[in-house]
Amino acid sequence: MTMTVASTFGAKGESAYLSLGNVAETVTYDFSGTYAATVQVERSVTPDPNGAWELVAGPFSVANATVHGQVQGRPNDRIRVRCVAYTSGTVSYSFVDENAVLFRFRDGDGVAFLVIRQDGTINDLPTAELAAVDPSQKVTLLDDFAGTTLATRWAAISGNDAQVIAAAHVAGTANGEVAMTTGNNSPGTTAVDAAGLVGARNWKAAAGGLFMEARVKLDDITLTKAFVGFTDSVALEFPVISNGTTGITATADDAVGFLFDTLATTDVWSGCGVAATVSAGAVVNGSAPVNDTYDTLRVEINVSGDATFYVNGNVIGTKTGAVTASVLLTPIIIAMENSVVGVRKLTCDYIHVQQNR
Repeated sequence: MTMTVASTFGAKGESAYLSLGNVAETVTYDFSGTYAATVQVERSVTPDPNGAWELVAGPFSVANATVHGQVQGRPNDRIRVRCVAYTSGTVSYSFVDENAVLFRFRDGDGVAFLVIRQDGTINDLPTAELAAVDPSQKVTLLDDFAGTTLATRWAAISGNDAQVIAAAHVAGTANGEVAMTTGNNSPGTTAVDAAGLVGARNWKAAAGGLFMEARVKLDDITLTKAFVGFTDSVALEFPVISNGTTGITATADDAVGFLFDTLATTDVWSGCGVAATVSAGAVVNGSAPVNDTYDTLRVEINVSGDATFYVNGNVIGTKTGAVTASVLLTPIIIAMENSVVGVRKLTCDYIHVQQNR
């Protein structure tokens, strides 16, 4: 594991020593400051650190010099730095061993396919990324909507129009589905005609590794709107809608996900977000849905609240500051019609949400 020794010299003397592991490692050293002194890097000659030491780099005696270099350590070496002559000033020093490779496995052509380092990283992936393969380090929601009734983790939210059919499992489907049907009495009025499904506010970008993926379809893509993503409220609310051109109008204070709205200039699945009531705008590079045809929508949000949007596995764009990282969010899917012509049905095959524990 990488270790560092750092301090200063204000007189002649030696530093604490760095004990290397049982593999050869490169040690990087640095000297700086305002001083008149001579310093050097040494290695223990004997297993006893109180025994003899030998010079491996230096001596460095130029006043006020900034010195940077490396020495190759042997297995089980002890390395230190020493001030062998001192006149005035302060010498700042540090030296650190590398994150050495413990094991390197190669294929028949000599190409390394598995590298394990001292700190436990594999193939130089950060430890946080490796947590993805450890279920205990992830909070996961995956619902295929198998069965006959909604799990208690979900709430059906719907307007009061008589035509509205609240979110419910679809009977007789092989893989499980949930569907909801809008009203058509008051176009654009959520409290009357919207139909949706909402979870609980258990998710936030600051946790790391946050994403939501859902496979959804609309029975009729004309004169309608739908949102799939995260929002900050479990109440009946349409988080964002089109502003009539290429932007969005937000009801939620914080939300991020996909909007399809035929009132927009371009009728596609658009990535969008709002952070603390400030709109991050919309990415309108997505594809248009097709009647009664599933699309897979995925949004990934980093710890800063920046979002990346995927439609059917393809990146359609990114938004910086798409959502406030510290705000608790809930997954939501919701639809509403844009005309009195007819009702619209939104069906979902599965919802998958995850973040770091």
